[in-house]
Amino acid sequence: MKKMLCAIIALVLAFATILPTSARGNEDMLLSELSDEGCISFLKEYSIQIPYIYENEIECVPFVRAVIRHVENNPGEIIRCKNYILLRFALDIMTAVNAYYGNTKVMTYEVSDSEDIVEDNIVYVAWKSEYITYNCYGFAIDEKTWIKPGFSTWVSGGNDMSAYYCNGYANMATLAGWVETDLEYYGYTVTEVSATMPDTQVSDHTRLICIRKDLEEITYINELGNLETNHDFHFMRLDKDGYWYHKPGYTNPLRYKYIPTNGVAWVVEGYDGVNDEYFRYDNSAYESEIYFIEYTTPHTYAWKYCGSDQHIRTCTICGETIGLPMSCRYDSEDTCTLCGHFDGFDLADSIGEETTPCDHA
Repeated sequence: MKKMLCAIIALVLAFATILPTSARGNEDMLLSELSDEGCISFLKEYSIQIPYIYENEIECVPFVRAVIRHVENNPGEIIRCKNYILLRFALDIMTAVNAYYGNTKVMTYEVSDSEDIVEDNIVYVAWKSEYITYNCYGFAIDEKTWIKPGFSTWVSGGNDMSAYYCNGYANMATLAGWVETDLEYYGYTVTEVSATMPDTQVSDHTRLICIRKDLEEITYINELGNLETNHDFHFMRLDKDGYWYHKPGYTNPLRYKYIPTNGVAWVVEGYDGVNDEYFRYDNSAYESEIYFIEYTTPHTYAWKYCGSDQHIRTCTICGETIGLPMSCRYDSEDTCTLCGHFDGFDLADSIGEETTPCDHA
């Protein structure tokens, strides 16, 4: 069953005689003149939910006021936001503002409680609240944080990463070069950067990602209520099962049904687990040339018990071993100080636990 969300877009601006609670008693008051508390009251009166990207409700006021001003000054112009969560919030505000002013020209956008609305991807995993903490780039390189291409140069200069602004006007070769620098910052080794998909065999230590951006310059309202003009980017990664995976902003990870090619746009669609809604925006897509980046991750070795009171250095990622087994070093608690193996009395010992000899190269 489809849920229809109406964003009312007016050709002319008219004032309503019925004011929200926060403004009643002053029929000449514009919504944009409401106090911070008045803006919050306006949201509550129209049952508009504040997105989880704001830590507290007052933080959303600059964005709310910016949307209100946009509707007051440009009633026939659709609002643009860089991610689905803010767009959803903006359109709900827009609907309420136009209702307040009595505007009558209606345009609808659609979300659904059915996965059928998602055409190019599969929502392959259940929603987790942690998904709101990292974006497509963080997902692609398995660094669960919110990052943008080129952040490493900014941070290396002693700057706060949260204040970094990615210049989406750069061409794709430049953006891919920034990604190469970022990967090296994380300790990875980039082996190939190409506009052609390499024949990469993804493994525990060999990875392949790709980046693309939208061709249309976007002027949008950011979460701080400021207007920005830029180009957005998006990442995908190839996994060992041969499928490409990605994560649109704050929403659920997706499995792409196809192979990334320049001839097929990446349409913005997916699943918002907080609101339990599937969405698709045919007029919002990434259509630029695609760049592919192949890189390798280092082995991370730690001591692992392998039986017979011995341990060996083992990669925590792929299980590869190096060197020869060494005897465990037990402390006064009968626990090895390197691999953590407990050699004291326990139930397994009492029934004759068998040890497994080391299997090393």
